Amino acid sequence: MQPYGAAWIGIGMVASGSLGLLVLLAPALGGKPKQTGEGWLFPVKLTSLLASWAGLAIGLGAVAHGGYSLLASVNSNWGGWASFAFGFVLVLLVVSRWPAPLLFDRNGLLKRGSTDTRILWEHLAYVRQYQIRNDRGIVIHNVYGKQLVLAEMTYNSSQILDRLLELHPVPLQTLEEESVPSIMAIPRLPLPEELRFSAGRSMPRPHLQWPE
Repeated sequence: MQPYGAAWIGIGMVASGSLGLLVLLAPALGGKPKQTGEGWLFPVKLTSLLASWAGLAIGLGAVAHGGYSLLASVNSNWGGWASFAFGFVLVLLVVSRWPAPLLFDRNGLLKRGSTDTRILWEHLAYVRQYQIRNDRGIVIHNVYGKQLVLAEMTYNSSQILDRLLELHPVPLQTLEEESVPSIMAIPRLPLPEELRFSAGRSMPRPHLQWPE
Protein backbone atom coordinates (compact mmCIF):
# COMPACT_ATOMS: atom_id res chain seq x y z
CA MET A 1 0.00 0.00 0.00
CA GLN A 2 2.85 2.38 0.66
CA PRO A 3 4.31 2.37 -2.90
CA TYR A 4 0.77 2.77 -4.26
CA GLY A 5 0.17 5.82 -2.07
CA ALA A 6 3.56 7.30 -2.94
CA ALA A 7 2.79 6.92 -6.64
CA TRP A 8 -0.47 8.81 -6.27
CA ILE A 9 1.29 11.57 -4.34
CA GLY A 10 3.84 11.90 -7.13
CA ILE A 11 1.11 12.04 -9.76
CA GLY A 12 -0.68 14.73 -7.77
CA MET A 13 2.49 16.80 -7.44
CA VAL A 14 3.20 16.60 -11.17
CA ALA A 15 -0.40 17.51 -12.01
CA SER A 16 -0.36 20.45 -9.58
CA GLY A 17 2.93 21.72 -10.97
CA SER A 18 1.69 21.44 -14.55
CA LEU A 19 -1.51 23.29 -13.67
CA GLY A 20 0.43 26.03 -11.88
CA LEU A 21 2.76 26.47 -14.87
CA LEU A 22 -0.21 26.64 -17.23
CA VAL A 23 -1.84 29.30 -15.06
CA LEU A 24 1.35 31.38 -15.15
CA LEU A 25 1.61 31.09 -18.93
CA ALA A 26 -2.11 31.57 -19.58
CA PRO A 27 -2.05 35.39 -19.99
CA ALA A 28 0.33 34.98 -22.93
CA LEU A 29 -1.76 32.28 -24.66
CA GLY A 30 -4.39 33.55 -27.11
CA GLY A 31 -7.11 35.81 -25.81
CA LYS A 32 -7.04 38.15 -28.82
CA PRO A 33 -10.30 39.64 -30.13
CA LYS A 34 -11.39 38.56 -33.59
CA GLN A 35 -14.02 39.45 -36.15
CA THR A 36 -16.74 36.90 -36.83
CA GLY A 37 -19.93 36.88 -38.83
CA GLU A 38 -21.74 38.25 -35.76
CA GLY A 39 -19.25 41.03 -34.99
CA TRP A 40 -16.26 41.48 -32.68
CA LEU A 41 -15.75 38.57 -30.26
CA PHE A 42 -13.64 38.94 -27.10
CA PRO A 43 -12.75 35.53 -25.60
CA VAL A 44 -12.56 34.60 -21.95
CA LYS A 45 -9.09 34.39 -20.41
CA LEU A 46 -7.62 30.93 -20.09
CA THR A 47 -7.06 31.38 -16.36
CA SER A 48 -10.79 32.01 -15.83
CA LEU A 49 -11.70 28.92 -17.86
CA LEU A 50 -9.20 26.82 -15.88
CA ALA A 51 -10.70 28.04 -12.61
CA SER A 52 -14.21 27.17 -13.84
CA TRP A 53 -13.17 23.70 -14.99
CA ALA A 54 -11.34 23.12 -11.69
CA GLY A 55 -14.42 24.10 -9.70
CA LEU A 56 -16.59 21.84 -11.84
CA ALA A 57 -14.17 18.93 -11.38
CA ILE A 58 -14.10 19.44 -7.60
CA GLY A 59 -17.89 19.57 -7.45
CA LEU A 60 -18.34 16.42 -9.53
CA GLY A 61 -15.69 14.65 -7.48
CA ALA A 62 -17.45 15.58 -4.24
CA VAL A 63 -20.78 14.34 -5.63
CA ALA A 64 -19.20 11.06 -6.72
CA HIS A 65 -17.43 10.59 -3.38
CA GLY A 66 -20.59 11.35 -1.40
CA GLY A 67 -22.70 9.06 -3.55
CA TYR A 68 -20.22 6.20 -3.22
CA SER A 69 -20.04 6.67 0.56
CA LEU A 70 -23.83 6.59 0.86
CA LEU A 71 -24.14 3.46 -1.26
CA ALA A 72 -21.31 1.67 0.52
CA SER A 73 -22.45 2.42 4.07
CA VAL A 74 -25.16 0.45 5.80
CA ASN A 75 -26.00 3.06 8.43
CA SER A 76 -26.66 6.77 7.95
CA ASN A 77 -23.50 8.51 6.73
CA TRP A 78 -23.57 12.23 7.46
CA GLY A 79 -20.16 12.70 5.87
CA GLY A 80 -21.44 11.24 2.62
CA TRP A 81 -24.51 13.48 2.66
CA ALA A 82 -22.36 16.55 3.37
CA SER A 83 -19.96 15.70 0.52
CA PHE A 84 -22.84 15.09 -1.88
CA ALA A 85 -24.62 18.34 -0.94
CA PHE A 86 -21.41 20.39 -1.15
CA GLY A 87 -20.57 19.01 -4.59
CA PHE A 88 -24.12 19.47 -5.87
CA VAL A 89 -24.25 23.13 -4.79
CA LEU A 90 -20.76 23.80 -6.16
CA VAL A 91 -21.64 22.35 -9.57
CA LEU A 92 -24.79 24.47 -9.78
CA LEU A 93 -22.85 27.59 -8.77
CA VAL A 94 -20.05 27.02 -11.29
CA VAL A 95 -22.43 26.25 -14.14
CA SER A 96 -24.60 29.30 -13.40
CA ARG A 97 -21.53 31.59 -13.40
CA TRP A 98 -19.71 29.98 -16.32
CA PRO A 99 -17.77 32.74 -18.17
CA ALA A 100 -18.95 33.57 -21.68
CA PRO A 101 -17.18 35.57 -24.43
CA LEU A 102 -18.16 39.19 -24.95
CA LEU A 103 -19.72 40.07 -28.31
CA PHE A 104 -20.00 43.41 -30.12
CA ASP A 105 -22.74 42.94 -32.73
CA ARG A 106 -24.79 45.34 -34.86
CA ASN A 107 -27.22 46.21 -32.08
CA GLY A 108 -24.95 46.49 -29.06
CA LEU A 109 -22.80 44.40 -26.77
CA LEU A 110 -23.56 41.39 -24.60
CA LYS A 111 -22.10 38.27 -23.07
CA ARG A 112 -22.62 35.56 -25.64
CA GLY A 113 -25.66 33.43 -24.86
CA SER A 114 -26.97 35.83 -22.19
CA THR A 115 -29.46 38.29 -23.70
CA ASP A 116 -30.20 39.93 -20.34
CA THR A 117 -26.66 41.41 -20.35
CA ARG A 118 -27.21 43.27 -23.63
CA ILE A 119 -26.61 47.03 -23.78
CA LEU A 120 -27.79 48.70 -26.99
CA TRP A 121 -25.49 51.12 -28.76
CA GLU A 122 -28.08 53.90 -28.69
CA HIS A 123 -28.42 53.48 -24.90
CA LEU A 124 -24.69 53.48 -24.18
CA ALA A 125 -23.80 56.23 -21.68
CA TYR A 126 -20.25 55.97 -20.33
CA VAL A 127 -17.54 53.58 -19.13
CA ARG A 128 -15.59 53.68 -15.90
CA GLN A 129 -12.61 51.79 -14.59
CA TYR A 130 -12.59 50.26 -11.11
CA GLN A 131 -10.11 48.59 -8.80
CA ILE A 132 -10.92 46.97 -5.45
CA ARG A 133 -7.79 45.42 -3.97
CA ASN A 134 -6.65 42.88 -6.57
CA ASP A 135 -9.90 42.99 -8.53
CA ARG A 136 -10.01 45.49 -11.38
CA GLY A 137 -11.74 45.98 -14.70
CA ILE A 138 -14.33 48.21 -16.35
CA VAL A 139 -18.05 48.87 -15.88
CA ILE A 140 -20.18 49.79 -18.91
CA HIS A 141 -23.27 51.91 -18.15
CA ASN A 142 -26.32 52.70 -20.19
CA VAL A 143 -28.60 55.71 -19.84
CA TYR A 144 -31.18 53.73 -17.83
CA GLY A 145 -28.76 52.72 -15.08
CA LYS A 146 -27.97 49.21 -16.33
CA GLN A 147 -24.38 48.10 -15.70
CA LEU A 148 -22.19 45.43 -17.26
CA VAL A 149 -19.15 44.55 -15.15
CA LEU A 150 -16.13 43.10 -17.00
CA ALA A 151 -13.46 41.94 -14.57
CA GLU A 152 -9.83 41.79 -15.67
CA MET A 153 -9.52 38.27 -14.27
CA THR A 154 -12.10 37.11 -16.84
CA TYR A 155 -11.55 39.41 -19.84
CA ASN A 156 -8.78 41.56 -21.26
CA SER A 157 -10.57 44.76 -20.29
CA SER A 158 -7.99 47.04 -21.95
CA GLN A 159 -8.63 45.43 -25.36
CA ILE A 160 -12.39 45.72 -24.86
CA LEU A 161 -12.10 49.35 -23.79
CA ASP A 162 -9.89 50.30 -26.74
CA ARG A 163 -12.22 48.68 -29.27
CA LEU A 164 -15.32 50.15 -27.62
CA LEU A 165 -13.96 53.70 -27.66
CA GLU A 166 -12.84 53.22 -31.26
CA LEU A 167 -16.26 52.07 -32.46
CA HIS A 168 -18.40 54.28 -30.23
CA PRO A 169 -16.61 57.08 -28.33
CA VAL A 170 -18.21 57.66 -24.92
CA PRO A 171 -17.09 59.43 -21.73
CA LEU A 172 -14.51 57.47 -19.74
CA GLN A 173 -14.00 57.70 -15.99
CA THR A 174 -10.50 56.56 -15.10
CA LEU A 175 -9.20 55.15 -11.82
CA GLU A 176 -7.89 58.59 -10.84
CA GLU A 177 -11.40 60.01 -11.11
CA GLU A 178 -13.04 57.06 -9.33
CA SER A 179 -13.65 57.97 -5.69
CA VAL A 180 -16.37 55.46 -4.74
CA PRO A 181 -14.95 52.11 -3.44
CA SER A 182 -17.70 50.05 -5.07
CA ILE A 183 -18.00 48.87 -8.64
CA MET A 184 -21.80 49.13 -8.49
CA ALA A 185 -22.02 52.68 -7.09
CA ILE A 186 -23.26 55.55 -9.25
CA PRO A 187 -20.27 57.74 -10.19
CA ARG A 188 -20.26 61.52 -10.09
CA LEU A 189 -19.52 61.87 -13.79
CA PRO A 190 -22.40 63.86 -15.39
CA LEU A 191 -23.92 62.80 -18.69
CA PRO A 192 -23.18 65.03 -21.69
CA GLU A 193 -26.02 66.98 -23.27
CA GLU A 194 -26.25 64.74 -26.32
CA LEU A 195 -27.07 61.75 -24.08
CA ARG A 196 -29.97 63.50 -22.36
CA PHE A 197 -32.58 62.73 -25.01
CA SER A 198 -36.30 63.16 -24.64
CA ALA A 199 -39.11 60.79 -25.57
CA GLY A 200 -39.50 60.33 -29.31
CA ARG A 201 -35.89 61.24 -30.16
CA SER A 202 -33.43 58.34 -30.36
CA MET A 203 -29.65 58.47 -30.27
CA PRO A 204 -27.69 58.24 -33.55
CA ARG A 205 -26.39 54.76 -34.32
CA PRO A 206 -22.61 54.29 -34.52
CA HIS A 207 -20.85 53.74 -37.83
CA LEU A 208 -19.39 50.28 -37.40
CA GLN A 209 -17.35 48.24 -39.84
CA TRP A 210 -18.47 44.66 -40.10
CA PRO A 211 -16.74 41.75 -41.84
CA GLU A 212 -17.86 40.81 -45.32
